[in-house]
Amino acid sequence: MRLLAADTSAKAASVALFEDGRLIYESFLNNGLTHSEKFMPMISEALDVSGIKPSEIDVFACTSGPGSFTGIRIGVETIKALAHANHAKCIGVSTIEALAANSAKRTIAPIMDARRNQVYCGIFHDGKRILEDCAIGIDELFDKLDAFDKVCFVGDGVPVYRKEIEARMDKRAVFVPEQFMFARASSVGIVALKAVKTGDTVEYFELNPVYLRKSQAEREYDKR
Repeated sequence: MRLLAADTSAKAASVALFEDGRLIYESFLNNGLTHSEKFMPMISEALDVSGIKPSEIDVFACTSGPGSFTGIRIGVETIKALAHANHAKCIGVSTIEALAANSAKRTIAPIMDARRNQVYCGIFHDGKRILEDCAIGIDELFDKLDAFDKVCFVGDGVPVYRKEIEARMDKRAVFVPEQFMFARASSVGIVALKAVKTGDTVEYFELNPVYLRKSQAEREYDKR
């Protein structure tokens, strides 16, 4: 069974290939190019150097949100098109859950910068989800973490709020190395493989972005 996993939920883009549960390829790019410029070439290169045809992929997986509205839309629509063209199944993976897979710590708090003094976040403890994906203020997240001893923070929200985290959490805060701070396609694949085992795949037309709040354009429209 071959699975192609991808992430375009934030500034970086990554693509990974799994064969019978084993990671055989991964690329990660965070050089300022837009996803519309780099994503399809990254997928083409992944398949080319791995000697795999698109028609030989059984499952296409991607982060479906939360994250950048444009980034998520590009990733989801591309994966849907590839799955449709190659008669394959799809899996949408929570970006927050993929970030949690970057660490093996007991308590993990993935956070993504949601702007407007908010973060997209979740909480995982002993491998179980404690807080569902949501968009909340950073202080509200701290309140929810008061019950835990050591908390590992991961995600692009960490550099933005690191001073606040260290001030509030003090020595209870743990941080992953920089190379694991962003969502990675290999972590998306790890989560997706679990879904394959439980039969939680979907048809291409059932894969949709997951937005936790309205886009800026929608908010501005509502004000008029």
